Amino acid sequence: AYRQGEYRAAAEALAASTQGTLPLVEYDLQAHYYLLRCLEELGDEETAATVKAVLPKFKAGLAALREQLDRQPNFPHVARLRADLDAMTDLLAALPDPED
Repeated sequence: AYRQGEYRAAAEALAASTQGTLPLVEYDLQAHYYLLRCLEELGDEETAATVKAVLPKFKAGLAALREQLDRQPNFPHVARLRADLDAMTDLLAALPDPED
């Protein structure tokens, strides 16, 4: 739904995926990142700010995601995921570190 621009449907699914998920930091990072992007597209700045505030908790997932993508064959969707990972990296670099 996210890739097809159906941001409301994607936001609902992604919001549900952030609750009681698998204990994988890279999964949580992606779910929160795509939820943030959907909320921004929908103009829900207040909820987007809340998601953005918790996103740094999942920063450790960047390395795991990069490693996973480095092991993938060069399928077309991998290029999109790498671009998303670069955007996540840039966004997290601009946010306060939760360890500080």
